[in-house]
Amino acid sequence: MNKISPRTDTRRKRSAAPAPVSRVLKEHGKVEQAHALISRAWEATTDRQAASLARQALELYPDCADAYTVLAESEAGSAEEACQLYQQGVDAGRRTLGEALFDRQAGHFWGLIETRPYMRASQGLADCLWALGRKGESIAYWN
Repeated sequence: MNKISPRTDTRRKRSAAPAPVSRVLKEHGKVEQAHALISRAWEATTDRQAASLARQALELYPDCADAYTVLAESEAGSAEEACQLYQQGVDAGRRTLGEALFDRQAGHFWGLIETRPYMRASQGLADCLWALGRKGESIAYWN
């Protein structure tokens, strides 16, 4: 019978399991790549180019709030469609930031750089709702 020593068995288990640090770094890399694509989208010379870059960013990082804002501003065919895209951006921003941050930092969001994509989507949504005559809903986003 071929016996495996506990030490060999442990090594085998370690090498078979994905390294959590490398997974985190890989995910962080995707987020950074998505943000780089969005930076290019803000500078794009055509709406089509901006939308394409935003879609690429979403493929890398589905919770890229700014990507939804770019799509709302470059691709939406109606105010209703823009509102839907801005809402997706708001939702993505909330997931990215986590609910605890909303409790701890209420009233200080513009001072925190990491909240800016969420705030841009919120502002877009509020403006869109206002334009649609849904003023009460728009005001609620700013309270």
